[in-house]
Amino acid sequence: MPTNICFLCPAIPAPVGGIKVIYQLAELIDRHYAPAYTSEVCSLGNPHFRCRWFENDVKIRGNYLFDPISDFLIVPEYLAGHLGDAIFTAGLPFAIFVQNGYLTCGSHSVETLAPIYRRAAFIISISDDTTRCLRLLFPDVADNIIPYRYYVDERFYYDPAVKANEIAYMPRKLKNHSQFVVSALRSRLPHSWTIRAIDNLPETEVARTLSRSRIFLAFSDQEGLPVPPLEAALSGNIVIGYHGEGGREYWTPPLFVEAEKGNLISFISRTLETVNKLADKVVAPDATKIRELHDRYSKSRQAVYLTSIIDSVSQWKKLNGEKRSPAPLVDLTRHLKTSLLARLREAVIAKARSRLARVHK
Repeated sequence: MPTNICFLCPAIPAPVGGIKVIYQLAELIDRHYAPAYTSEVCSLGNPHFRCRWFENDVKIRGNYLFDPISDFLIVPEYLAGHLGDAIFTAGLPFAIFVQNGYLTCGSHSVETLAPIYRRAAFIISISDDTTRCLRLLFPDVADNIIPYRYYVDERFYYDPAVKANEIAYMPRKLKNHSQFVVSALRSRLPHSWTIRAIDNLPETEVARTLSRSRIFLAFSDQEGLPVPPLEAALSGNIVIGYHGEGGREYWTPPLFVEAEKGNLISFISRTLETVNKLADKVVAPDATKIRELHDRYSKSRQAVYLTSIIDSVSQWKKLNGEKRSPAPLVDLTRHLKTSLLARLREAVIAKARSRLARVHK
């Protein structure tokens, strides 16, 4: 019987890199492994939702009814604590996709999460840093972690002919940091330079903006494998700022310039230094390094990771599938609604705490 790999994914219309990664993975499985393995996205909160800010032809499930025999669920790390027990009790096979090791616990204790991670068929890790987080939290599942890396679309490429004196950044990332840095830079940059915000734009416009800019300011905050700095570097930008820990694996000079997180004065100084060096032609995008980066995050390299996921699902089926008897469909509607409300409460509380912390600094 064919296996349908179903990715649980939040229904968020605004640009979020992690959602693009999920869609990309589901599309590739369905394209390269059907009919033995098919794949689709199950949008949480709205079963018919599809992201429109980037091009995709991923299959959307459209309901929350699952077959314990033919369906295999991939649960995002931030919902594992809310949904893991319900999914396991219902007899649904599942794996956990961790795109941010720092979001693994949420409001749950390690003691609560550990049994859920042990019950998972396997755990997908987006980066070396994420793997280190998982091994620290759940050392007994270290051998069950498999690596995965996304690929960067070919539309993010370096063309020296279209470059302008522009600095790009994303204001949604660490907004209080970016506001301060950008405000200070506006009054100190040469008149020939401009700063452009990338905010709520479709992927085509993001690629066009990054193709023109020379510098990208990265305000990544503890992320698994941040997408925007990588897309910016591949588009021929000097990337200055925070690697978010997960970005360490690609954050190497001369394409990337690290600023200590929170040291905004240093961030501004390094940006102005880079502007001057670009004007004096002391630094320039290294085409060789860009090609090496393209190779690391290419479709051909990603195919190896993709095969590893399919092999892990296949191995689980061989060990467990033959023992399983036909079962009625499982309706997860109530559990999904409860988990989403819990996540919303967590987000509201976290935001309130963050605001209070800033006020009392």
